[in-house]
Amino acid sequence: MMNDLKSGYLVGTKPSAQFVAEGIGGVVGAVVAVVALLVLKNAYGNFGTEQLPAPQAAAVSSMVKGIGHVPAFVAGAAIGFILYLLRIPAATLGLGVYLPVSISAIMGTGALTLMAVRKIGGKKALAAIDDKTGLIASGFLGGEGITGVVLAIIAMFG
Repeated sequence: MMNDLKSGYLVGTKPSAQFVAEGIGGVVGAVVAVVALLVLKNAYGNFGTEQLPAPQAAAVSSMVKGIGHVPAFVAGAAIGFILYLLRIPAATLGLGVYLPVSISAIMGTGALTLMAVRKIGGKKALAAIDDKTGLIASGFLGGEGITGVVLAIIAMFG
């Protein structure tokens, strides 16, 4: 909420109104999230399957279980150290390993598309789109999530 107060200040919103709105949003969001997860579970079965991969849950589960395969852990640590020395962001490789291939491929395609637009369009195109890329990507992610819930509802009742 602290970061939101600055945004609210910049657009002239009273902090008290923001506090109330975020409180209501938190309660409504919690209820909607639980209902959406129940709909997804009823439509597609358990989480952690191919249809509902749940990568965050799988990562937390593996952390709780401890180091399972020591050579793989050591190799990962060595690769991470080399990436650090080469100043390559860990998230660059981490997301590719962490997320399912279908999601990683879509993210990679989006990044390559943006890179091509930046190269082909030059500075004028870059200025026109650069500040909007996060907004567009957020819209696609939100739309994909909403579409998934709608399809789950259809599958559950259809």
